[in-house]
Amino acid sequence: VDIDKIERIMLNLLSNAIKFTTTGGKVTVNVYKRNGNVYISVKDTGPGIPKSMQPLIFERFHQVNSSLTRSEGTGIGLSIVKCFVEIHNGSITLNSQEGEGSEFLLELPVRLCECGPDGENGIKTDRQGKIIDSISIEFSDIYSTAS
Repeated sequence: VDIDKIERIMLNLLSNAIKFTTTGGKVTVNVYKRNGNVYISVKDTGPGIPKSMQPLIFERFHQVNSSLTRSEGTGIGLSIVKCFVEIHNGSITLNSQEGEGSEFLLELPVRLCECGPDGENGIKTDRQGKIIDSISIEFSDIYSTAS
């Protein structure tokens, strides 16, 4: 598992959800495990994505349209997300209704690893072996709709 790629996936999905959700809207993240897979859902109450544009959403340099596009971004974010998810033998799907928001659902296989003492694999644990190190997020990469 490449932790940097997983962080980049989450940062991009959260950044997009925040960017396209208006003030007073909601972004929800759910994580659950089922049948040997981890599922991560990032759902927003933004404008949604028109059905006609949904097949193109993961293509490089594609942005939905100028009325929904913010000045930030290059149009390669979701194509990179899809690539990183597939590198981890996973999949990503989009569920969206125009005017009702979007949900991106990641499905990743559970991978167990033997972790060494603190400092190895970048994982810090307490005396009971619980992970105590949180993910470092670059909040400057998350765009606020207030700017």
